[in-house]
Amino acid sequence: GEELRQLVEKFDKDPDLRVGIITSATPGKFIQHFDVASLLEWAEGFHKMTEEEFEATKKAFPEPTAGLSALTSKPIICSINGPVEGGGCELAMYCDFRFIARDAFMGQPEINGGFPPGEGVPRMIQLIGLGKTLELCMTGRRIYPDEAERIGLVNRACDPQDLDAEVMAFALELAAKSPEGLAATKESIYK
Repeated sequence: GEELRQLVEKFDKDPDLRVGIITSATPGKFIQHFDVASLLEWAEGFHKMTEEEFEATKKAFPEPTAGLSALTSKPIICSINGPVEGGGCELAMYCDFRFIARDAFMGQPEINGGFPPGEGVPRMIQLIGLGKTLELCMTGRRIYPDEAERIGLVNRACDPQDLDAEVMAFALELAAKSPEGLAATKESIYK
């Protein structure tokens, strides 16, 4: 979290960098997730809390943010080259653009552990609407690339061998635009 935030802030300050791309260097895995057993143990404790303990726990969580995109006026593309669920899915949603390989998938499976998804839900609502967000978060089902593109969760689903080239072509298209124009457009759209 904090290291990625610092990298984005450094990227934002570098005038030679125009477009950010977030991807994974680990084949077949976009984000290393929490240990499922630990999450289930946490969820079990969550259900045993009194109302007062629950309220205190809720207050301890950080307020939702606008994610990585809010840290820079420059565009950030998420190149999803492996399965991504939960917090990783939320990270992807908080980038400006999402491209996904057709051998990957996305999802918010937290309901399967008995607890709600994280702070990315408001962004999911913005991307795909309330009804579809409720459906995906309350069923915990996986969203495969062509459906993700169709419903607007991602900008483009790509064949795995074409993902890098398509992301780079889009990044170069953006990088050729006026940085001031991109920044003003991004601010206008988000605000």
